[in-house]
Amino acid sequence: MLDTINQKYKAEVWDIMQFLFSKFNDHQIHCVIRLDEKLNENRLRCAVDLLIDAFPLIRSRFVEDEGTPCWKDAGFAAKDIVFLRETNHPEEELQKVIVSKTDTVRGPQMLLYIVRTKSADSLCVIINHMLCDGAGFKELLYLLSLAYSQLRTNPDYRLPRQNGSRSERQVLHVLGCADKVKIMVQRYGLSRHDDSVVLGLEGDKTTPFIVTHTIIKPHVLQANRAEHEILPRAA
Repeated sequence: MLDTINQKYKAEVWDIMQFLFSKFNDHQIHCVIRLDEKLNENRLRCAVDLLIDAFPLIRSRFVEDEGTPCWKDAGFAAKDIVFLRETNHPEEELQKVIVSKTDTVRGPQMLLYIVRTKSADSLCVIINHMLCDGAGFKELLYLLSLAYSQLRTNPDYRLPRQNGSRSERQVLHVLGCADKVKIMVQRYGLSRHDDSVVLGLEGDKTTPFIVTHTIIKPHVLQANRAEHEILPRAA
């Protein structure tokens, strides 16, 4: 791990908004990766350490009471992020761990649970939505998968540090004045609630659960055909 304890990183406007809204909604992104075999746990932990060196906000905590809100590196490592759950009832265990939440003010901002049966593993990944959106989360999973795959044959492999901007300005700077005015005055029609729509879900605050949607392997491969293979492997 890089020696960056207490190093500060700028908190963007979106981070602060997400922090405020976290009191009212689940600001976590959840993912389950189902594998046909067992993961190499030690290699996965090494891959996680590489990922958090590349994107140190994962091992940081959010600080709002020291003047300007910021992220402060708290020095977390894979041992604080990756946990193993062995079970004979994987679906029940997945539902238990997938509703886990990161601690924004204490960190770390990412949690991984290996749900292990006698024959195969599933990997449950939870990340604080303040760090990234769905597309960014996908990229982080790609990086984690890349590191895991590369470490199989190259123990000295390192991920490049992710120094890209997280500012909303990278979106706004391409808009002209007319575009910005149009956005401000645009009227968005919100359809009224339809009482005839019944979802038929059961649950409460004491027994939360998450409805999952499965993306089958051929669809994932097709979406990434133009990229080199960096999908998770259990071998």
